Amino acid sequence: MVTTLKRNGCRNIPSKIEEAGDLSHLQSIISELKIAEILISRGKKTTLLTGSRIPTSDILAHSYRDAYIEVKRLSEDAVRQRLVKNLVGFCNRAGLQARIDIRLGSSMSIPAITRAQRARKEERADSCFRSFSRQMRNVQQNNLPVRINTSLAKFDLSPSSFGRNHMGLLNSSVINVPVKRYKRKVKRDILQKARKRESWVGYRRSKFYLIAVDCEDIHIDIDEFEDVLLGTPTTIVGGPIPRVALPRVVQKAIQAGWNSFLLSKCIIPNQQKNAYLDFGRVSNRGLFLRDRLLRNVSAVICRFASSSVKIIPNPYAEDRINDYNLVHYV
Repeated sequence: MVTTLKRNGCRNIPSKIEEAGDLSHLQSIISELKIAEILISRGKKTTLLTGSRIPTSDILAHSYRDAYIEVKRLSEDAVRQRLVKNLVGFCNRAGLQARIDIRLGSSMSIPAITRAQRARKEERADSCFRSFSRQMRNVQQNNLPVRINTSLAKFDLSPSSFGRNHMGLLNSSVINVPVKRYKRKVKRDILQKARKRESWVGYRRSKFYLIAVDCEDIHIDIDEFEDVLLGTPTTIVGGPIPRVALPRVVQKAIQAGWNSFLLSKCIIPNQQKNAYLDFGRVSNRGLFLRDRLLRNVSAVICRFASSSVKIIPNPYAEDRINDYNLVHYV
């Protein structure tokens, strides 16, 4: 990836990487590099922005208009990978050559979204590993296959055909994905990034301001982001759409050329889909419409675990950073 970025003229790569103070920061920088790679593939010239006395964004992208890009990493639940690493390390030290198949219990299957949830799940994973270690203390290669049962997971170890220790299958229990928690996390992250532009003055405020989310978790997709940012439309079954009074900011967006976009997302009444956004219910309104801070944001770019990339432009952004052409930015 770094080679590709250098070949395509991305500036300040060494300085950006040097900023990494720990593994977590390095992972965030890798997300920035991924977003820069996407922008370059869409014909944008990119500069990675580094430390300054004045808070700045992560990337400056040059195309028909300059844009600041603020990158946020929505990390996957890495606790399972940590558990697997510990299991393989134990088997290496024990002189085994095993394939390790894992069946996680429900408490280890539920994604950990917030820092506090990750900390609790790490504690459970460490407890699970300690139980595994105690039961495996006297197991030797000629004892395989063997099953280890703990209160949090089951482990099946069998002789490896590769001559080394490695993970086989990793299965989770059937769970209800905590979509509402994901949405709350996305809201917090977007608001945090939108707040950054509040203190800016002068020419910096004339550039587009985009937030790019590198979403590594397989449980979230574009639908969740559109619900958070644009709102949740209501579909009418067996009857006509009621008369809808459009808020003034929506009327202004229509006059600015956003009518087709608002119609396609059923924010204004869509007779073909028989759906509309009920503005009377505040909970249905997306962040773009509901929170004044989001006037700072021209659009949100989403990169998903599948490597697909989507953009959600903000029809209600501040006039100087509002542009319908951002629909096609990536």
